[in-house]
Amino acid sequence: MEKGRTYTISWDNIGDIDSVKIQLNDLLNQASHWVSQGPDHVINNTGTYRYTVPATLPDSAFALQIMTPDGRYNNKSNRFYISRSDTDLFLKGSPVKRIHNEKVGNRNRYIETEIWLENKGTRKLNTVKVAWQVVKEPIGNCVAQGEEIFTDILPDTWYKKKLSLNYYHVGFSGTNHKWGKLQEGERYVLKFKADPGNTLGELDLVLDNNTYQIEALTPETYYDP
Repeated sequence: MEKGRTYTISWDNIGDIDSVKIQLNDLLNQASHWVSQGPDHVINNTGTYRYTVPATLPDSAFALQIMTPDGRYNNKSNRFYISRSDTDLFLKGSPVKRIHNEKVGNRNRYIETEIWLENKGTRKLNTVKVAWQVVKEPIGNCVAQGEEIFTDILPDTWYKKKLSLNYYHVGFSGTNHKWGKLQEGERYVLKFKADPGNTLGELDLVLDNNTYQIEALTPETYYDP
């Protein structure tokens, strides 16, 4: 949820309960805030309630709690986040494929994968940058890098882009190991990062889903298409 925006809170109206109270629990700071406005914060049990998120709330993880006026019965929502922006990016990649391409006088090997990006927030994002690197491990040496641009990202929708990288070429001029050969114990790893620099203002608590890495090549698979 985003500060300053108005949302509709909804719940199942079950049983003969005429009125309820709604509370917002700050799970990280161990604090509570009343959502429902009325005498003693009691409202009619209509099943919905409009709520404007105060701009003064801290960036944190929250849960909503709906209860009877006497507190005897209550129900809690799942954990969610409130911040300046409700952007929540989720990034992953498909398993790496090794592609072998041969023409007269030329032999090429590629790795191919798909970068998958989801916007779990509530607003359309015009542009999201995903940076990628090929890193030789365990020494941590970056041998190739670039970026892919995703545009018009709607909420709750997966988007994908194909990434194809040439790492080996044999031609009339000789053999080119573009990233260098792999020795025993070494491997190439593809690393992705969505929105480097956090220009979209994503909450720190959910930034762990902005990175992804996958093994691309080992000494055993380097020459095997």
